Amino acid sequence: MAIQISGIGIGGYFYETTINGANRTLDVYELCIFIAIAVLFLIFWITIKDRIVRVRLGGQNITIDYGDETEAVNWLEVEHISQYRFVVPPMYKLKIKNDDQTYLFITQPEHISFGFGVTDASSMGAFIERKKSELGI
Repeated sequence: MAIQISGIGIGGYFYETTINGANRTLDVYELCIFIAIAVLFLIFWITIKDRIVRVRLGGQNITIDYGDETEAVNWLEVEHISQYRFVVPPMYKLKIKNDDQTYLFITQPEHISFGFGVTDASSMGAFIERKKSELGI
């Protein structure tokens, strides 16, 4: 995404584009804004990329796949699990007891998007909500 944003900015600097109905090229300040946004997205990605994992949910276990490693965790060891309400597809944050790492994972891209947030409509999202209510997480 950072490459796309900076590419759009650089393309608008060298080639004429239509902005608000007027044909013109971007000036240096507008180009700097596009590049600054791209750098912010790049820094954000570098910060979170190691925390994004693949998760498989079962009756009593959560299997966390990150890289070449796989870890099975009992649901009773889950300290916190919650959904980020404004991220599409639905993204969850998982915190395990006695583990410093916070994991991020997404469910199936079945969701309902409102102006005030995203509701996970997938079977995995329903399973997470059921487990949270059963265990009081």
